Amino acid sequence: MKQLVVLLLSVICVQLSISQNISPNKLFVEGLRTTMTRYNEVGIVKGTTIATHQAASKSGQNIAINTTSNYIDANGGTQVSKEVGYKLNTNAVTNVYSFFIDMKYFLPVNVAYQYRNYNLTTSGSAYDIPSQVTIGQSLNNLTMNYTFVPSVAGFSSASTTIQFMNRVIDKREKITVPAGTYMCYVISEIVEIKTNILTKQRVKRWINPEIGFVKIEVSDMNGNLIESEQLTQFQLPNTVNSSK
Repeated sequence: MKQLVVLLLSVICVQLSISQNISPNKLFVEGLRTTMTRYNEVGIVKGTTIATHQAASKSGQNIAINTTSNYIDANGGTQVSKEVGYKLNTNAVTNVYSFFIDMKYFLPVNVAYQYRNYNLTTSGSAYDIPSQVTIGQSLNNLTMNYTFVPSVAGFSSASTTIQFMNRVIDKREKITVPAGTYMCYVISEIVEIKTNILTKQRVKRWINPEIGFVKIEVSDMNGNLIESEQLTQFQLPNTVNSSK
């Protein structure tokens, strides 16, 4: 009996240590339409983010696509609109690729709305996820800088800095969201947002290897849920939603 238990544990450990591919190719389809719905801590809808994917381009083994993302409040009114990009870049020497998400994706909705009439510039690191991941793997820390410059005289510039720390591939699990059921990796991280004040949060992101983020939870440092997002639509051109 003990030998059987040891054997089972060995099999589980081997399975957890095997690298798995993160290759969200379905994000790079022109005409794709996705909707992420935001909820408060008790599950009441706060708003949605509707993204239309367009203008895909390819350079060698690298592929990129731009999206128009509209942030809509709970009453259906558009708060702010912005362009967000995704990339799959392949190292020509190692043939290993990474998935990159534009920094503008992570700009908090309230900050984007506050500075919606300002010109935005970004610097720092795009959010990246390597193609091969294993459970327990640590990912690079990231820093994203946002500068808001007024388009008219009489207003001051402003800035926001977001740091992503202690990024870890926490586990692999199947979850169900309104758009379907998906096998995901869970990325756990500490996020610091510095505007006029410093906010520190615990964030979990569920990422499906083919379609990207399907769920996000934001909690305070004590683990109390602040808000969440779930994928409520993943509409490929001329298709209906599908589960993974």
